Amino acid sequence: RVIRRIGQCRIVVTGSYQAGVFALSQGIPTVALAGSGYYLDKMSGLADQFGEGCHVVAVNASLSAAHLQEAIASAWDSAERVRPALLARAADQVERGRAAYARLLDIVRTSRDGRGDVYCGDIGSGPPGEDGRRDSLQER
Repeated sequence: RVIRRIGQCRIVVTGSYQAGVFALSQGIPTVALAGSGYYLDKMSGLADQFGEGCHVVAVNASLSAAHLQEAIASAWDSAERVRPALLARAADQVERGRAAYARLLDIVRTSRDGRGDVYCGDIGSGPPGEDGRRDSLQER
């Protein structure tokens, strides 16, 4: 429900990485608030991935109301113009993810032992597979 609601916005102002991803991937410009070095790195990564539609604002002692208002106004004014580029970048990222998982599946398939299972070691967590073993990864 949250993702759908975000998609109805013109812009999103957030300190949450996930909310930023949800917005940007639906073509919604985002003002990403970062209150620590950790979040500044995360939000800057979003800006690197999505470009102009992600405005990173460091929330620190030097942040002025005028600077925040400027970022919000910029996002608002550019919303319609940047939407197609944001959607294209999101689609590209989805395709890259699919390609990476397809490559991983190819690697797993070529690494199989003779029974069709891939040996992963005894990790000892989670329920055993259908064959009763905890040390196999099965294709699903």
